[in-house]
Amino acid sequence: VATPDISQFDAVVVVDFNAPVRAGKLSDFLRSFKKPLMVIDHHSKTKESLKTCFAVIDSKASSASLLVFDQLQKSGFSFSKKSLLSLAAGMIADSFDLSLANSEVLEKLSFCLKKTSSGIQDIRLLYAIEEDISERIAKLKSLHRLRLFEMNSFLIAVSQSSFFES
Repeated sequence: VATPDISQFDAVVVVDFNAPVRAGKLSDFLRSFKKPLMVIDHHSKTKESLKTCFAVIDSKASSASLLVFDQLQKSGFSFSKKSLLSLAAGMIADSFDLSLANSEVLEKLSFCLKKTSSGIQDIRLLYAIEEDISERIAKLKSLHRLRLFEMNSFLIAVSQSSFFES
């Protein structure tokens, strides 16, 4: 469901963001939500951050999924294969395909992989999305506006696009 009706929920847990502007169509709803609102995030809190009754915010963590893993483990949660695969996918994706992963992420990711008998490529397939044709066109158009120059033995390419985080 792209925009779920969460007005009937007893509580809402927001993961991997703490500013309502990042919630898209649900931003106004989250700002006015009167029931318990919880946040688990690895982005720094700002003055625009959601007002919560419970928050785990650690800007030093490389992945929100790592924080979720820790909270579930502390509570004695019995991890299912599905929950471990989901957490592993979050750890990989949120750490920029492991390029920002530290030893803690790799240790917990390894735990998830061992318990599910999965490999990293198996996990990546869970969140792989085929690039839309309009996204591919936007990227190619940005190449047309490419400015290329060399600075201190670095080759620098600059272009502008307002779509698809290109």
